[in-house]
Amino acid sequence: MKQRKRTSGRPVKLKRGSSFDVLIAIIAVLTSAAFLYSLFSFKVIPTKWVMLIMLGLSFVLLILAFLSIVRTKRWISVVKRFLLLLIAVATSVGTLFVWRLKDSIYQIGNSLTAEIVYVLVKADSDIQKQSELSQRSVLYHDGTDADIGKKVQEALNKEVANIRYEKNESYLDMSEALLAAQCDAIIVPQSQYNYLTRKNENLSASVRILSEITYTKEHTSSGNIDITEKPFVVFVSGMDEAGELNTDLHSDVNILMLVNPITNEMKMINIPRDSYLPNPALEYGNDKLTHTGMYGVENTLQTIENLFQVDIDYYVKINFSSLIEIVDTLDGINVDVQITFCEQDENRSFAQEDLICLNAGPQELNGKQALAYARHRDSYVDQDLSRNKAQVDIVKGIVKKILSPSGITKVDTLLGNVSDYVMTNFSGDEISAFAASELEDGEAWTISSLTISDRTFDSRINASAPDLGPLDVYLFSKEDVAEVREAIDSFIDPQKLSDFSFDLDDLHGKTYEKLKNNGVVYDVDAQYPH
Repeated sequence: MKQRKRTSGRPVKLKRGSSFDVLIAIIAVLTSAAFLYSLFSFKVIPTKWVMLIMLGLSFVLLILAFLSIVRTKRWISVVKRFLLLLIAVATSVGTLFVWRLKDSIYQIGNSLTAEIVYVLVKADSDIQKQSELSQRSVLYHDGTDADIGKKVQEALNKEVANIRYEKNESYLDMSEALLAAQCDAIIVPQSQYNYLTRKNENLSASVRILSEITYTKEHTSSGNIDITEKPFVVFVSGMDEAGELNTDLHSDVNILMLVNPITNEMKMINIPRDSYLPNPALEYGNDKLTHTGMYGVENTLQTIENLFQVDIDYYVKINFSSLIEIVDTLDGINVDVQITFCEQDENRSFAQEDLICLNAGPQELNGKQALAYARHRDSYVDQDLSRNKAQVDIVKGIVKKILSPSGITKVDTLLGNVSDYVMTNFSGDEISAFAASELEDGEAWTISSLTISDRTFDSRINASAPDLGPLDVYLFSKEDVAEVREAIDSFIDPQKLSDFSFDLDDLHGKTYEKLKNNGVVYDVDAQYPH
């Protein structure tokens, strides 16, 4: 009888190449863990999806890890190694993609702008440098720009002690007080200084800029609304001019977007750029709506809040000159063009070879065509009102494309560049939560618009440019403003049928009562209607 060889105590030999297999298995496990961590921390991908991904990866990795330490046929080893390498590469790329996406969202949701503020003294003042403001009286604005005054005070106090600050609620009164030697200096934002010098052409020669202070202003959200559970209002301000987003320019596109995440409904209301409204930045002097953008997007938002006497939750400021990039990134948008026309290109060239010409009817527009359609108004009888509809249709087209299966694949590229041409007070967390909610829901959206139909033009002096004389402005009818206000109320807080009531002789009576203190000049008060 043969004696069996003893193997006790001998090390078990793994198959050839097992060390390499174990190494790539460890790498695949680590990259998978990093990928899953990025998904969990991003909070956009629904948790149930992440759990399914985690279970699937874990199951595959366990099988491949087991095959890495046992003998198998050669072809199985090759396939196994290929799969481990594929998982390692795919999860590494996936992790970078998720973090890039997260960074892009948080860049959008943490918009910053540089605010330039002047400290002005009289041209003949004995104050020659900032340090000489000690024990001097300095006026600052305590109205709509109170935060600017506080920021500048903080900057000055770091270098100068014992400045005597005094409050004032009118930049015009502040400038007059300075000229009358009733104070030693005033704190004025650059935009207000430009306005004051246009209003009083002698002012620039009578004052001197003692110092220029630049501070970073963060645009933060109200944080009071769960935008995944409750309806909210967004103001979209579009600049149709060259310039950076942190530059305050005309607000040529002004759209209110009412969003209901529960019913997946969105309603858009375009407000004419030439609407004649009280400008909060100019002590509520009447001005064109487009001019209010020269004093910041928040100022335009306040103007519209005052018009309809409602609270607007968020704003998005876009550069319409960058519309080309947005639309082209999405590979075009579908729009029903109202008319046949030709328009200048993005460089405002009317050369024959540069003209953008479109025929009326449903079609797919590229970026240049979309911008031309958004700008064109000369071919319309009512000009701005029809252009407003075109702009709403373009925004609808963009939103629909982003929410479509093909558009979702473009989100990474879009977000990678979007911070260059979008500024908002949505926080990164709010954007992520809304995106996660939409991925979880997956329902299609219904997008509609409300048209302001009445039109009365008048010739009026504008508070921001009184030296230009009377300009053509648009005056609202009370009925239009009331209807918009009621549409916002019913969308944001739908009235119960049992509480519904109205007076046939005074359909908007209750709404008129809410609007009576908004200071708006209505069409019935037109001086030169046309």
